[in-house]
Amino acid sequence: MGKASEIWKEIKPKIGEMLMAVNNIETQAEKAQEEAYQRGLSDAWEAARKIGSNSMCSLEEMGFDFSRCAVADYNPSWFVVKNCSASECIEKIRQYEQEKEEQIQVGDEVIIRDKKAVVTEITDRFVRIMYSDGSGYALFSKNMTKTGRNFSEIAEVLRKMKENE
Repeated sequence: MGKASEIWKEIKPKIGEMLMAVNNIETQAEKAQEEAYQRGLSDAWEAARKIGSNSMCSLEEMGFDFSRCAVADYNPSWFVVKNCSASECIEKIRQYEQEKEEQIQVGDEVIIRDKKAVVTEITDRFVRIMYSDGSGYALFSKNMTKTGRNFSEIAEVLRKMKENE
């Protein structure tokens, strides 16, 4: 029994260390699981807020299908919640917001014919731009490249000016 006793004395502390390491791994896994669950709840609740704050037209723009909407389903937000999963809603909203972000907007700095300009107006027919020297044009094509910069101050000034017209 001497040899077994010697081996036990050597491995007993290692077994204790191993059990503590396993316990730490379990604790970390439980914490990560709880954080992921809370993140999922937060994402779903944020999607619900966005769905609830939009009209039927806006929700259709996001890609929600109301073709199966019955007269009794007069509330478009409730129709979406009843007929779509949280994952589906989150993905539609994410895609819509990404596409919207990629679209040219008033205040965006763009490059046209190797010159930088700022977008001052967007309509169904044209995009009005202004160069740094103050000259501007109405372009009938959206053939321009966004630089990634946006002068939201310009967009805000133009919006305020339109309010006072």
